[in-house]
Amino acid sequence: RVAVHAKKKLDPRFIVFEVTMHNLWARWKCLTRVVQVSDLASLKILELLDTLISNDQKEIMLYNANKKTKFAISLQDFRAFVASDDTMYRMQIVYAYAMLESFSFSVISSRFPSIQCNGGFEAWGSALIQQLGIDTSKFYSGPEKIIEGAIIRNLIAHGAETFRPSDINRYSQFVGKPPPWKAGDPVRIDYEAARIICVAFKE
Repeated sequence: RVAVHAKKKLDPRFIVFEVTMHNLWARWKCLTRVVQVSDLASLKILELLDTLISNDQKEIMLYNANKKTKFAISLQDFRAFVASDDTMYRMQIVYAYAMLESFSFSVISSRFPSIQCNGGFEAWGSALIQQLGIDTSKFYSGPEKIIEGAIIRNLIAHGAETFRPSDINRYSQFVGKPPPWKAGDPVRIDYEAARIICVAFKE
């Protein structure tokens, strides 16, 4: 597609946009596969462990024989870790937002240099959506899920475990109504929550 556009002598900034878009979807596909394959592997591992673990096997220790590491974990703790998928979905949200931000900044720098890339999504994201003429009412999850995802990503990236008053204000100012959580509520991420947020990022 890039070669065709180049032959038509289109604005070179559009070619940059196309290359970046192609790279973005390749990375997004990779992220989706990592999450889905990891989820599938976890289910299969749990099925296997449930057939192996008995009361007298809970103290069995597991070691990584293929790597130069002293890491060891009990079979019981290993099963508990595999059953907990919160960490995987937190990583998914952080990486998905990173791709959203990186691609958006690339579009801004090549097509809308007057937009300032600061102030969070509600600043540069709103300006970009307006410039592109995007109707956010047609979004599957609505723009409020993007800002919710941006807030959760920020909390995860900075190691916060609960929502803060500033998060409530940030959401309310952008959406025009209170968020579905309160200050002090724990940040909990499961498969469905991560899926909806990432769908919003993708839109």
